[in-house]
Amino acid sequence: MSALIGFEAAAYIENPTNNPGRLKTVVLYLKRTEKADFVAPLNIKFYRFDKENNKPGEELLKTNLIVKPKNRIYKLNIDVQSYNIPFPIDGICIGIELIDPKNESKKHDKIGPSVRYTNSSNKVLTWNNYRNKGWFNGSYYDKIISKNTNEMIGIKVLMEK
Repeated sequence: MSALIGFEAAAYIENPTNNPGRLKTVVLYLKRTEKADFVAPLNIKFYRFDKENNKPGEELLKTNLIVKPKNRIYKLNIDVQSYNIPFPIDGICIGIELIDPKNESKKHDKIGPSVRYTNSSNKVLTWNNYRNKGWFNGSYYDKIISKNTNEMIGIKVLMEK
């Protein structure tokens, strides 16, 4: 899936152990955007899952975590251990926001890389937010392909004993 500058998608990752922990690594699954005009830096965000409203809630890391991806197919491993980001009992939402901090992109640029998505038969675990206008559940592609699609993000967690 490719998107515009200012677009953020956040995936919910459940905590199957119901024990708190700390994030060690975030793994993003990226895909080459053919004929990309601009390779966007990514601002990685972390949210407590708001069970009551069923969406990303309180932001857990108050500083920007910006990574500069390559426009190719690969797994991007991001070491986040030094940020002490909690892995709450209710799980976590991890957001990927496409940014242009130096205002280098043009209005109709094709933005790369794309975040990979996977089909899900039963649950939508991804929310979208464009320029902080509010979260909405599901992917634009859900309507086109009549399936649920979810952002592919992995984590490694240090669990408390």
